[in-house]
Amino acid sequence: MKCLALLLSLVSTFSSLSSVLGDSITIEDWNVTLYLQSDGNATARAYLGETVSWIGDAGAVLQFNDDDDYYSCNITNATTTPVPNNIFETWPEGVNWKRTSKGAKYFATEDGCDLGEKIKIIVVPKQFSNDKRNLCSDGVVLEEVGGFRGGKGKCKKRCSKNRECFGFQWTKAKKVRTCTLYSNYPTGAGGKGENKKVLCATVREDNTVVEVEED
Repeated sequence: MKCLALLLSLVSTFSSLSSVLGDSITIEDWNVTLYLQSDGNATARAYLGETVSWIGDAGAVLQFNDDDDYYSCNITNATTTPVPNNIFETWPEGVNWKRTSKGAKYFATEDGCDLGEKIKIIVVPKQFSNDKRNLCSDGVVLEEVGGFRGGKGKCKKRCSKNRECFGFQWTKAKKVRTCTLYSNYPTGAGGKGENKKVLCATVREDNTVVEVEED
């Protein structure tokens, strides 16, 4: 029983803590200027786990099943799905990470599509910022695994597979490794403390899409 208790103590999960799922892409009054491309259409990138929220005078947001109908604003013949509460979840609660839907998603309103009330969201796997070889600070702990059997790559993968993880810290003190997941975006505090090796990384926050110029 003591061994079991020790094992359980090595894994601490704080499921009651909130994440930044609702603090991602927010479009107010259909102002998509930040995401406009050279062709006049708006395109944004969303990492798995993020949400897209329409607020203000947004109307009823619809998701298009076909890109041709979206670009032509063919509302009459298009197959659309209402977006519940005008909030699109890139990774719905209860969905296994293997079953998440990535790729381009198309959104617009019935009455304002022709007026520019439309945007394409490209859902991509979580990508992490430049690794900071420092301890994390200001992080809200989602899960901490002591005696972690794996390197920083395995800890990174653990975060990628967790819907609410937006940052992680991996440390190695002597022979003991620890993987800590965060439900917000931690920052590198600096230094290693008493650890031999340390790594702090966060999911990228930039949702803009940079166009590639063609020759």
